[in-house]
Amino acid sequence: MENRSNQIIDKIQRLSSQKIVFDKEAILQEYQHHETSSERTLAIKLLSIIGGLFATSSFMGFLAITGIYNSEISLVFTGLLLMLASIILNKNSTLIITDTLSITSYLVGIGLFIFGLQGLNESIISILIMLITLVTLFLVQDFILAFVSTLIFISSFFILIMLQSYNNFNSIYFFNTLIVLAMSFMYLFESKIITKNKTFSKLYDPVRIGLVVSFLVGLGALRMRYLFDFNISYTWLYSIVLFGIVIYIVSKIMKTLEIDEKRTQYFAYGISLLLLFLTAYSPSILGSFLLLLLSFYVNDKTGFYLAILMLVFSVFQYYYDLNYTLLTKSILLFGSGILFLSLYFIISKNNDYEKL
Repeated sequence: MENRSNQIIDKIQRLSSQKIVFDKEAILQEYQHHETSSERTLAIKLLSIIGGLFATSSFMGFLAITGIYNSEISLVFTGLLLMLASIILNKNSTLIITDTLSITSYLVGIGLFIFGLQGLNESIISILIMLITLVTLFLVQDFILAFVSTLIFISSFFILIMLQSYNNFNSIYFFNTLIVLAMSFMYLFESKIITKNKTFSKLYDPVRIGLVVSFLVGLGALRMRYLFDFNISYTWLYSIVLFGIVIYIVSKIMKTLEIDEKRTQYFAYGISLLLLFLTAYSPSILGSFLLLLLSFYVNDKTGFYLAILMLVFSVFQYYYDLNYTLLTKSILLFGSGILFLSLYFIISKNNDYEKL
């Protein structure tokens, strides 16, 4: 890690026309602290979110006993008060245990606020929740609260789309398209976003993970088209959107790895095109592959592992649904394995992952 940091610093100094002085020891310490903190607290953060959900359920039950649900004004006022308390608690404490309290207070506040506004139009309620979560994001850049706020914002946005389309299930394609474009933008312009200002830098990780989770949930929802009235032609259009982004990412990766041989490039594009035709009616496979490439491009381990899990599940689910014999399915799985191994060979041919 130290050698890698020195290489990056030396490269920056060579490219700069002016002499730049770096505090190498401070940079190394900060990097080590960031890596250690991220690895150590990830599981604790997830447990905090789960703990917050359980505590929220218990607290909501307690409020039901007190009879607060009988007054809409009390619900709205209490909800706003709890959300404000959550923000203040989060900004004035760095203890991990306060994350659970903060999340509990925030979720209960959101729930009470929604219950208190039941007399209003549902679209207006969704817009209000979206505005509240946006304000929360820019007031508090804590990972967990920002992640939860991102999920609530996206959920409210989806509800708003469904309401405006009169609960037409085909609107999920429009929603998923916006999510995949936003997620791809976050990955492709990572350096520009985190260097824009301090607030964007702190919000980048939780917002990106929130988009990844929403993207995967959206792909999973498309697997349930037999339960809902989905128009199959929209599946094609969504797959084409995914394919266009995949092709762009493949070109970016080959450029980064300095793969200039035309034959190799055409081979990569050909395999990607074959992947589109094989999975056009199952965007979850193509979407998983897209997330895999995006995560590989920016070296995002969390997204990479989630993409692998989703890809494995989607491939087996896809071939399970096919009305073919077991032998035919086995041949298709074998062919798909060769396809993915070929793509891996192209990407890893340079064996220079540090460039990413």
